[in-house]
Order: sequence, then structure tokens, then C-alpha cells
Amino acid sequence: FGQPYDRYVLPLIPFMLAMAAALLTEIKERSKLLFWVLIPFMVLPSLLKTVHWDRLMSRPDVRTVAKDWVESQIRSGSRLALDWGFYMPRLSFTRAQLEEKRRDASQGFHAGAKARRLDALLANPREPSYALYFLSDAPDSQGFLFGDPRVPYDLDLLKQKGVEYVFLIEALRPEDDPFFRALRLNADRMMTFSPYRDPRDLRIHDPQTMTGGPFLWSDILFRERGGYPVSVYRLRS
Repeated sequence: FGQPYDRYVLPLIPFMLAMAAALLTEIKERSKLLFWVLIPFMVLPSLLKTVHWDRLMSRPDVRTVAKDWVESQIRSGSRLALDWGFYMPRLSFTRAQLEEKRRDASQGFHAGAKARRLDALLANPREPSYALYFLSDAPDSQGFLFGDPRVPYDLDLLKQKGVEYVFLIEALRPEDDPFFRALRLNADRMMTFSPYRDPRDLRIHDPQTMTGGPFLWSDILFRERGGYPVSVYRLRS
């Protein structure tokens, strides 16, 4: 119960299945009526959850919906600051940023693989592309290849860099957060992308959606798609 990463529980599953089968066999030998009454109660909860979860996963994720909107509404070359990268739309970097990454890829872990991937992107550049910055509480730490450059939650610094739009997961920022407060005073919220049936719902119902997919009924029941709620702010000049 204290392990949020369910993959670590997988080695226990075969033993639990064997124990459950032994228990059901014992129950069937004692009472066939009780056995057939128990089966639906054992199967239906997981079956209903699996069907509903698969339905959610078959629909475009918030990141995909947001990406389509950005590419149709924000001009190519604009400077964007993205909150927690895992739940942000997958946008294309500008050629200048890719070239900078290519120069830095000659050193460090998996340098060869990084260089080959960047060479492929430079040979076939994707448009529209954007100058992307990734907001971080630890901007000096080493990030992933496509999770840099990192910048702090500092609105003045973003303005100095010419950032025009900020993509934020509001539920991760407390109301009294200095950056969130400054953003609301100096920017206009253009758009919100909510995964829930109520488009005004910007909460995070399950904080342990480790891979972008919900696991708890309290979250799944409210959803129309996967992902976290994302708000788009446009900084005032």
C-alpha cells in the first residue's frame, strides 16, 4: 500500500493468483452457489476499470490536444515557457536550439545516441517550431536532452528572454506561490486544457499518475482523456 510504483508489485502477482485459485477451489467444493456469487464481485471491478481506462487511453491526450491548438494558434518561432515537461505538449524546437543541443551532445552520457537523434532532426526539421524553455525549481541541474534549457520560476527572467507564452499546471502551484501570483497579474489566460468532463476542473484528483494515466476511481470517473490540466498564459508587453 505504500508503494506507488505498481511495477514493483508484479513479482507477487503469480503467487497471489495461485492463492486466489486455491481459495476459490476450496469455496467451490464447499458451496457451488457461493462460488458463482463471488465470481462477478471479483471480476467486475477490475473489468469495468480496465474498459473505462482503455476508453480514456484511446482518446487524444491533453498534450496532443494542446499541441494541435498551439500549432494552429501560435506563430512559429515564438518563445514558450513550459511547466513540468512530462505533462506538456510535445512541440518542436527551433533549428537554432537543435544546433545548440548538437554542439553540447559531443560530451556526456549517451553522447553518440543523442548526436544521431539530433542529426536526424536537423536533416528533417519540423515546422512549426518554437524556442522552448522548461520551468524548474532546480534550473542548474542536468535535464534530459529534450528537457533543456531549464529556467527558474522567475517572471522577470522570462521577459528578459523574450518569452511570450507560459504553459502552467496550476494545480501544482499553491495560490500564494510568488510566480503564480505574478503571472496572474502580468499575463492573460488564453486557454485551458482539462482532461475532465467539466472543462473548468483544473484539479489533480490522483497525484500518483506516474505515466500520465490515472489509476484511482476517484480520478478515472471524472475524466474524458489522459494528462494533467494545462493553462496557457500570454505575457503582457
